[in-house]
Amino acid sequence: FGLNYSAVAPVRRNALEFLDSLLYSVHCVVANRAIGSLASLLPNVLNRVGRESKPDEIAWQQTERLDVLILLARRLEVQPLSLAVHRRTVHALRSAMAVNCSAEVRGRAKAVRKVEWDIDLLLFDAVCCREGDFPITSTDDPVGSLHMQSEKQLEELAIALDRRYGTVQEKAQALVEKVKLAYQCRMGPNGFDRVVNFYHRDGALLSALVECIAANVDSQMLAQELSTVLFALHAAKPEEFQARARSIVANGVQHQVLAAACALRVNSDDVTAGDLALLDLYLRFPDARVQRHCLHAIAYMGKKPEVQPLLLRAVMGVEVGGDPQVAVAFVEVFGLYGVRLEQLSATDVAHILAELASVEDLSTNQGRIPSFLSRLTKRFPDQVLQFLLNRIDTEQERRNRGDWSYRAIDSPYAYVSFGEVAANDKVQLVRTC
Repeated sequence: FGLNYSAVAPVRRNALEFLDSLLYSVHCVVANRAIGSLASLLPNVLNRVGRESKPDEIAWQQTERLDVLILLARRLEVQPLSLAVHRRTVHALRSAMAVNCSAEVRGRAKAVRKVEWDIDLLLFDAVCCREGDFPITSTDDPVGSLHMQSEKQLEELAIALDRRYGTVQEKAQALVEKVKLAYQCRMGPNGFDRVVNFYHRDGALLSALVECIAANVDSQMLAQELSTVLFALHAAKPEEFQARARSIVANGVQHQVLAAACALRVNSDDVTAGDLALLDLYLRFPDARVQRHCLHAIAYMGKKPEVQPLLLRAVMGVEVGGDPQVAVAFVEVFGLYGVRLEQLSATDVAHILAELASVEDLSTNQGRIPSFLSRLTKRFPDQVLQFLLNRIDTEQERRNRGDWSYRAIDSPYAYVSFGEVAANDKVQLVRTC
């Protein structure tokens, strides 16, 4: 049903006036929230199925939209105008160009959107804007319209950066400063990945970005961005990435080591001895998150037969230490794209089961560990059965001491299947039980 506009009109006008006053707040976070609220009024209203808007309803909604455009355009003309508020206002006006806005709103927005895109505004908008944040301007090719706008902006940004800055170090510094501003204004540097991907072949700029972020006083806040750049550098200049990754782990700064660990994964066709040596080095770093990222990388690097023994040796050095998430990452390494189960020996299996023995609940992550054990029973049924029997004994012993945190096999998703074991072997397993 539609609103009784005669009744709510004073309230809505009062709300618009209040939001208009907030546009001039000295706090950019408050002003940006107000801009976002106003921008939400610009698209056409989506009615429930079967309901059609009445002419008077369409008229007052359209009047509100045009009033919002006036408020936003007026804000651009009043100083002081911070970069964050400037960008958010321009973004709101740009959203009015979408196909879900009326033709009149699009026309008015186009008329008032004559913004002088200086390098600071262009760079800050690129850092903050995802490709999906651009307005859909075509019903025939919605995704293509987003991609076209994104690419056009990045090409304009590249030209502007070349004109303003003479060195890659200056470009990197400008990018990092805009990322920090986005965090300070709670806008989020959601477009930083897009910018880095655009420069994925520019190894010099990527190297400068790594140096700039690592040396920044707020480098811990920029850990995600450091990981993004290191991942791109790994593809563009593998040797330099490996040298920097060794330097990072040698320095031992935890958030930088974690960022580098996130970038260790490489295409299985391009795995080198240097990549494997790095994984082995990072797996020994005393941090569970770093170990998990290394194991996730190994799980997709086992395509080449010649790397299988090296991957297995690296994985065998992992210490689970009772951490269920590390244990899950540990067992997921053994699969079609990682370390092949076929190359495991009885000694390897004994080591794996010894590492899993300290995990208190095998049902973590919906039973990934029992699923691995079920696959292991095909070649090593006796060892898996003994492992489960030992868990039952450990559970009973700990419960006798009043500790009920250890669960052997009686938890959701913790069931191990011996269905692939040969019939004759099953008889022997039953006798062992």
